[in-house]
Amino acid sequence: MLMTRAHFLPDETTVEVESDESLLEAALRQGVAHANSCEADGVCSTCRIMVFEGLEHCAPRTRKEALLADRLGFAPEVRLACQTTVTRDVTVRRLVLDARDEAQVDQRTKRIAATPIGDQRFVAILFADMRQFTSMTESLLPYDVIHLLNRYFREMDQVIQGRGGYISSFVGDGLMAIFGSEDTTTPSETALSAVQAGIEMLDKVNDLGPYVEWLHGRELDVSIGIHCGTAVVGLVGGLSSSSVTAVGDVVNTASRIEAANRVLDTSFIISEDVYLAVSDHIDARPLRPIGLPGKTGQFVLYQVLHAKRVE
Repeated sequence: MLMTRAHFLPDETTVEVESDESLLEAALRQGVAHANSCEADGVCSTCRIMVFEGLEHCAPRTRKEALLADRLGFAPEVRLACQTTVTRDVTVRRLVLDARDEAQVDQRTKRIAATPIGDQRFVAILFADMRQFTSMTESLLPYDVIHLLNRYFREMDQVIQGRGGYISSFVGDGLMAIFGSEDTTTPSETALSAVQAGIEMLDKVNDLGPYVEWLHGRELDVSIGIHCGTAVVGLVGGLSSSSVTAVGDVVNTASRIEAANRVLDTSFIISEDVYLAVSDHIDARPLRPIGLPGKTGQFVLYQVLHAKRVE
């Protein structure tokens, strides 16, 4: 009698699957480090897999899996390993590969919304953008594109919130973050929080790089730009959605500073205003004067090298 087998990617490991045994049970029994957080109850989604070959050999979704798949909009080939049994050989890929992946997709966790505000205040605006991500997506599956973006944004969000800021918008693979609240005591503290966040964001990108290169064979490269000044901050939007954002020249300038990384061959640059506010706490070097689109004159920007770690 032929034994049914499941080949797991990216592990390149083949396991034997017994009759009425789920793919998760078979994987764990034979040493595959398969993510699972809810003891196979079908509610966390961390054991999700993608079926590359043999989808027709998978049993129909269980009721629990169907409810979760419908809520999350899973394609037919995305299944929960804890709920899936097979009748013949299949090839699947684990979609949750480590603890950070688990935290990102676990449906039992909740997000905390930003507090709506509205006033004029001193802020530091940070823009970050993933370089050459569009070309990378051409070789990725749709699921991988969204999963990678969500993992990247989640890690950046943790850093930004840890430094007292919040992400106000996402545009494709880019983000805009705002630093500065009513109880911030000085403008220099606001600017320093943004710069410290930028340094930590690049550290996170370096940590995430091997994961991306291992799974997708591509390097992860991010550029960051920061400017500070006075802006109008408030809750804006339409009937169906709204978010807290900043409006003013400081936002436009910060965006153009981030884009200047491509011209200056840098990854993290700040305006002269930001540098003057944080120079006691970071090492940075001035760059050649450069024009910014839509702005008059030449600007001296500074490449952030590293922090002096003065908190």
